[in-house]
Amino acid sequence: MSRAGRCLAFVLALMLGACGGSPAIPREAHEATQAERERRAAELAPDLYAKAQEAQARAEQASGDAQDDLELTAELWLEAACEEADRIVLERKRRGHEARIETAQLARAGVDKQRLEIEATIRREQAARIAHTEAVKMLALAATDERARRAGDTAHAEIAAWLVSRAELTLAAARAIGLPEPAAAEVAAAITRARKPKATLEDAQGALATAERAIGRARALRGPVTEDERAALLEMARERSLSATRDARGVVLDLRSAFAPGTAKLSASGRAQLAHLLAIARAHPHGPIHIEASRARAEALHKALGDAPERARFSAVAQELPDKERVFVVLVEYGERSAASAP
Repeated sequence: MSRAGRCLAFVLALMLGACGGSPAIPREAHEATQAERERRAAELAPDLYAKAQEAQARAEQASGDAQDDLELTAELWLEAACEEADRIVLERKRRGHEARIETAQLARAGVDKQRLEIEATIRREQAARIAHTEAVKMLALAATDERARRAGDTAHAEIAAWLVSRAELTLAAARAIGLPEPAAAEVAAAITRARKPKATLEDAQGALATAERAIGRARALRGPVTEDERAALLEMARERSLSATRDARGVVLDLRSAFAPGTAKLSASGRAQLAHLLAIARAHPHGPIHIEASRARAEALHKALGDAPERARFSAVAQELPDKERVFVVLVEYGERSAASAP
């Protein structure tokens, strides 16, 4: 069965389980804390978890750019291990529902109707959110194909393939919500270059960044921020293990751990959070972005954005408060007040 078929079978399993009166599944993967996900990854995906630990140990012995690359590699292996553990947990729950699924054949017509409604929804304005959900499922299932490999170039190649797959799914979502074909062709060309045998990890990262800017352009062409886009922003932040809330100020990302305690120097996790922040800014193009922190930290984070095109949307909003550790990044147009004022 193809991966897309397995995704659909899983959706059907959940729907049929619901028709059979099964109880709600507790503690879904996206509700678990990062500590719980890492504990579960160590237990259920030891091979991938061991690669993350190995890369982290090598990073502690390295320095400079090599250390940064190894720390990023360790974080990517850890996220892959967490995704694989989430998939295993969901697979076990699916097996628990198989008996109920077999007795729920009479509900097939209703399930088929819901499937057709989902497909129709993908072709309408909610395509971005649904395509993103399917992308997450596909990436989780893709972890099944992971095998133990040596670190170094091979690890980079596997991570690059994962990033290119994500870029392809992002391009599909952008096309679904109206990305002009010339722009889509540019993204497709970047993905093709990243798939060449001699392509580097940077090529794959560039292809994903290009795809994220493309879906951001498609969203900008649609007009003002929609409620689906607000939900997609929160989901994208949670997927990248960023703490995100929404209030009258906007969607607020808490980057308190981005700096070493008591300093204005980005930590290793802070550099990863910065990469996630730029990805969010690329994919969600509306309005200004405020960095609310002490003056030193706000300016340091703004400077760390470098020459990224999205930097023009960011502004440092210095706030000398008693809690000098706080660092908030606020996407202003995505808040509750903006939603209330939208037509």
